[in-house]
Formats: sequence, structure tokens, C-alpha cells
Amino acid sequence: MTCGHCTSRVEEALTALPGVRSATASLETGIVTVAAVAGDQLLAAAVQLPAVVQAIQELGFGAEPHFSQEA
Repeated sequence: MTCGHCTSRVEEALTALPGVRSATASLETGIVTVAAVAGDQLLAAAVQLPAVVQAIQELGFGAEPHFSQEA
């Protein structure tokens, strides 16, 4: 990602995925944080990591999963 428009496109694409509550892309770090819909296990389970990676790659960016230890 090289500009604010890039981060907006990534965030938009990811929040359109089922079960995604929010997506925040950092231009500085190149990291995207995705949060699942809370309180609904079915929707949260619907957030599929391959779909997240694919959505980012379809925009022309590289993507690989990293997991946070935050609860």
C-alpha cells in the first residue's frame, strides 16, 4: 500500500466480507487488522482467513496471515 486511497480500498473490501465488523489498514506498517462481529459466533466463524487474504491479493497487494495475542 502506498497511499491513503490504497488503505481505504483494502478496508472497504474486507468489511464487505461476511462476519467482518471492521478492518483497519496501516499505511506505515502495512498491517491490516480485522475484527469479527462480536456476540454472534456464527458470523464470527464466517470470517475465513483465506477469503481475507484473497480479497487483499485481488486488489494487487501481497498478504500473509499474522496473529495477535490480544483477546
